[in-house]
Amino acid sequence: VRSWIEQGKIALNGALVFESQRTVAGGDTIEFFPTGQRHAGPKSDVPWVVHRDSQVVVVDKPAGVATVPYENSERDSLDRRVASVLGTKGRSAAIHVVHRLDKETSGLLVFARTDAALKSLKNQFRFHTTHRRYLAIVHGRAHSVTYKSRLIQDRGDGIRGSTNHPELGREAITHVRVLEVRGELSLIECELETGRTHQIRIHLSEAGHPLVGERVYSRGYTGPLESAPRLLLHAAELGFDHPTEGQRLAYKQDPPEDFLTFWAARAPAGTKSHVLPLPNAASPPLSAEARSTASPRTPAPRTNHERAAAAPRAASSFKASRPQGGSRGNSRSGSGKRSQSPPPRTSGKRRG
Repeated sequence: VRSWIEQGKIALNGALVFESQRTVAGGDTIEFFPTGQRHAGPKSDVPWVVHRDSQVVVVDKPAGVATVPYENSERDSLDRRVASVLGTKGRSAAIHVVHRLDKETSGLLVFARTDAALKSLKNQFRFHTTHRRYLAIVHGRAHSVTYKSRLIQDRGDGIRGSTNHPELGREAITHVRVLEVRGELSLIECELETGRTHQIRIHLSEAGHPLVGERVYSRGYTGPLESAPRLLLHAAELGFDHPTEGQRLAYKQDPPEDFLTFWAARAPAGTKSHVLPLPNAASPPLSAEARSTASPRTPAPRTNHERAAAAPRAASSFKASRPQGGSRGNSRSGSGKRSQSPPPRTSGKRRG
């Protein structure tokens, strides 16, 4: 069974898993693909490949997989999976990393397949003409607002954060819109105007609304922290101009089962979410008041090119039995307010 997992023959809730230590829960659906999926050729045979052509490949990244290896000894990463799928005759294809998602974050990601495509996409990200919309579940009752700050690698206590120094760090702008509130949790969407490391996590944490599952930027939160198997952040929409053809490409992907299940479990009896799964229509833009703190910009186009329906996959599946009592994990709580941070001990340099 461990060998099957490593060969890409096992899917958990519709997403391939490659880590044999992953834990299953009651209600999870496990699928077995006898012929494997990792080296399959046609797009429809690889469910997490959303689009591919001679220039780009768009994938739905599963949570728990790093975009690129953090260490040379790391055997599995998303870029290697994609290169393996695109390869022929047992050889991996050459691909280029354009942007990254945190290991625990799920959702849409694009890789370039040529040097020309890499240059085009890099410029689009640099000049903020791409469209990126994330879904997140955060603690507290959040507000629709725009967060704008300068992010540095070390705010004075060893972790990334914002600074008031006008010459340090890099500008980061996140537009937040509240979609639903359930108790002391909020489902929000975040549209990125810039793409800095941990930008969403930092801005929401500094605003007093750390993401559910957050373990780094939740130190100063004084309320009870909901437990979650991972960071509940999902890259739901991605849009960019095709590097050679020029047409606008736009993709939308529902959050995975763990995200949907967590939010559904917080609903009052007999109610359903009005925004999950994702509606076909694009969400309305933020109000002028919500964007009042951000610099003017031209909104990225949101035209959605419907992609072909995925061909049905032949697989055997079963559902894990659902336990009758108890709950997974223990809730955590933080105490004490964060003290005023000392002046940042940094030169402003950061990892790209």
